[in-house]
Amino acid sequence: EQLPAAPGDQVTPQNLVSSRQAEVKDASRAERGKSLTNPYPNV
Repeated sequence: EQLPAAPGDQVTPQNLVSSRQAEVKDASRAERGKSLTNPYPNV
């Protein structure tokens, strides 16, 4: 038997997308910070 999810607990595709976008934004921000301190990360 499944309990109905509370509205705040519901995982919708939109929730997944927006949290994924936030992850990507943080990652690219970290990448930018890295490239500022180390302009040649692959060397």
